[in-house]
Amino acid sequence: MIDIRIFYTKRGRIRYISHLDMNRLMQRALSRAKLPVWFTQGFNPHLYLTFPLPLSLGFESDYEMMDIRLCDPLPMEEVRDRLNAQMPEGLSVLEAAPPQMKAAQIAFCDYTVTLRGHAAAEWEEFLAGPIVVEKKTKRGVSEMDIRPHLTLLGLEEREGETALSLRCASGPVFNLNPSLPVEAFCRRYGYEAPDVSYLKTAVRAAGGDWFR
Repeated sequence: MIDIRIFYTKRGRIRYISHLDMNRLMQRALSRAKLPVWFTQGFNPHLYLTFPLPLSLGFESDYEMMDIRLCDPLPMEEVRDRLNAQMPEGLSVLEAAPPQMKAAQIAFCDYTVTLRGHAAAEWEEFLAGPIVVEKKTKRGVSEMDIRPHLTLLGLEEREGETALSLRCASGPVFNLNPSLPVEAFCRRYGYEAPDVSYLKTAVRAAGGDWFR
């Protein structure tokens, strides 16, 4: 058996399908690609397929991943090409490679957040202090300051919009969805939250290296 990590992009209308539907879509694609995928053993065997860090509904991404396991070795380029031939519009496989890191090593995600309107001055003010939001936990709803888990990497005003590059703490233990600070910003300054778009651009380990 060989473990393989698939790197792919998710763009356009397909960003609106749920993670459960994405799981089903990928299972069908793997089946149609006729890859020698490995199935779990036992009473109810199922295809081995995991996503190190699932993408939120409505988000686009240039750096998504899923892990599969093959019964027989194949060239990585062949795995990529056979899967790409079965991908619907909006999904594109960039690379297939043996995984180098475990999901627990994910520490950050980088996002480009685009907000309609010129809001650079407000964002600089907003990020100068604490950002207290309500966050749902297993114990209920609690307030927390998410500012320590958020880094502004860049800020640019374009024609009719503001684009931010944000780095958010991410991983299996704590995962900051960038919609939390954006929604808090919109409430404070009166911007319409539906006029926001999110693009994941990178997944990184603790030292800042790309998660591979």
